[in-house]
Amino acid sequence: MKDPLTLLEVNLERERTSLLAGRFEALEELNLEKMSLATSLPGRESGTARVERILARSRSNQRLAEAAGEGLKAAMRRLGEVERLDGGTGHYSSCGARTKTPNVSRTLRRV
Repeated sequence: MKDPLTLLEVNLERERTSLLAGRFEALEELNLEKMSLATSLPGRESGTARVERILARSRSNQRLAEAAGEGLKAAMRRLGEVERLDGGTGHYSSCGARTKTPNVSRTLRRV
């Protein structure tokens, strides 16, 4: 069996790859695995170069996760704005008559 630090490094790399690829469904399993590995770590080795690298990778993954979360929130806000328009958009014909566009939210739901 590999040592827990090596397994943790592999886990963090898989987590990073999943975050960058937008494969958020994999994060729950990776987090459970990471928590299990954390409990099996040997005594405190803080300060060693290897532990510092692991901590840096973990902080980097945390920033990626936060950025992904912010991106998802922004997308949800934008979709909410589009849905709130709900048929309130339109255009004007060449003779100046207002013409409504199809119901935007209904169109989004079909997609």
